[in-house]
Amino acid sequence: MRTSFYFLFWILIYPILDIVGVPNGISFFVALGAMIVLNRILNSTMSPILEFEKKLREMPMLSEVFEGDVNAFLKRLKGMRRLSLIGACYLVLNTLVLLYCVLVTDGKDWLLMLIFGYIALGSVMRTVKYSQLISKITDNPTAEECMNVACDDLNYDYPTYYEAMTSGGVKSYLEDKPSHFGIFQNVSMIIAVITSILGIITFISGVVLTLQGSYIAGFVAGTMLLYGGLAFYYGITDCLEIGKNKGLLKMYSSPCC
Repeated sequence: MRTSFYFLFWILIYPILDIVGVPNGISFFVALGAMIVLNRILNSTMSPILEFEKKLREMPMLSEVFEGDVNAFLKRLKGMRRLSLIGACYLVLNTLVLLYCVLVTDGKDWLLMLIFGYIALGSVMRTVKYSQLISKITDNPTAEECMNVACDDLNYDYPTYYEAMTSGGVKSYLEDKPSHFGIFQNVSMIIAVITSILGIITFISGVVLTLQGSYIAGFVAGTMLLYGGLAFYYGITDCLEIGKNKGLLKMYSSPCC
């Protein structure tokens, strides 16, 4: 699923749990369990659709490898690192907020803090990995090195893309489109728009909370600003990417192509 879907899930899940009466002390764990179950259901029931969407997401970078456009490939990697860094900052801030709560509540939220700390560490390590990949390309700015990064480090399926491009072009690469993929794109577009709107609302709420001026409010506001900003960004990005992919699929599914 697209990133905006997960942002929307985490924005909506807490109000839903509050409505059904789930206690605040366990709401995060219930939400996390719901996310894991939902993710497994989607992966098992929508596997062909999700695999095809993965191909579309990988296509821009694979195209840059195929064309030998090292600068564009490097620029895209830097963009991925930038977003990973912002996400890491959000998770680290959340961990600090939870650490503060643990210190003032005699360790009540220690398990939640450890989970967020673990996720934050993974996000930081991912950011470091992107920096290492950027250094590899910078030190050896060749198309071959870009291919190695795409295949070995990002686990993109370049051999399939290369085979398709050298035999039948983009149309050959996209020929396995699932029959209901258009419906999936439309639903994804709606989710992305809603995520963008709620991201703005979350960001504004963070600004309002910042004006309260307290120490803990500043931390919480920081997480809201980062989360709202990321939700808005991914919502808009997904809208643009879905629109672009819809046009691409329409063009290459027409009889003249």
